[in-house]
Amino acid sequence: MRKCKAICFFVTINILLGASSLSAKSWVCDTKASNGFNSDSGFEPLNFSANSSYIFKDDIDASELTLEHQRDSNVFNRNDRDYYPSSIKQIGHNATELCTHIIVRQGKFKSDRITCDTIFYGDVVFNVEIGRFSIVNNGFTSNGSSYVEVGECRLVN
Repeated sequence: MRKCKAICFFVTINILLGASSLSAKSWVCDTKASNGFNSDSGFEPLNFSANSSYIFKDDIDASELTLEHQRDSNVFNRNDRDYYPSSIKQIGHNATELCTHIIVRQGKFKSDRITCDTIFYGDVVFNVEIGRFSIVNNGFTSNGSSYVEVGECRLVN
């Protein structure tokens, strides 16, 4: 009987520990197409490499971020399962930046996306429901080069 209780105890602990780790998810996203222009050269089209890959993580800790000022974001103080911190990092680079995972449920409407307003990567939207992302850098508005990337993502855990 003691043996059974001990085994049941350890199985229960493993299930509980496993369940807590299931909430944090990661996706690897690969760029499928990219393009841009240089407004300093009469909006000359630019071709950017379409071989970038990114890692999105949700339910992150502030210590995972590269930029110190992002660690103080109010998103870390919320206790809301529909609005919580996430991150983006380009594979092969060191910078990990803050994003926000937002889930909206209004009647029949549902939206599940991660949005990022980053310094290194630009403005990012990852639609978790369909597994696609887009990145716009420099907003296609001002001086210099601007570009857009689009791609697909896959859940890795």
